[in-house]
Amino acid sequence: MSGKSYHLDTLSTDTRRAAFRILKGVSVPTNYKTSCVNEIKNLLNKCDATKGRANKALMAIKILEYVIKQITFMAAHERFCIAVVSKAKEFQQEPPIDDVYIEKKFREVIQTVLAIYDQ
Repeated sequence: MSGKSYHLDTLSTDTRRAAFRILKGVSVPTNYKTSCVNEIKNLLNKCDATKGRANKALMAIKILEYVIKQITFMAAHERFCIAVVSKAKEFQQEPPIDDVYIEKKFREVIQTVLAIYDQ
């Protein structure tokens, strides 16, 4: 081992996809699972409370960015992963958001989620 430490944020989409395939079906510690579930619930609740299409898109971006980073959790929870992929595909069919920056970021995150998790 070279002693290097790799942070998940620096991994390419291809590397994340490979890690996801390798980890598929692995069990995760309960505290990690609980932490992920609580964070996703928290983000979903914030999204529900948010008004305005562009603001909801920003919350969706935060949720999708979070699940992009949680490869181990996603690999261990196939049904949840399928639901996320399904929702991302649904988002693709939505009409564009008026704010160009949000629209661009929204589409990029959707593409990343699909590239990693759509098997």
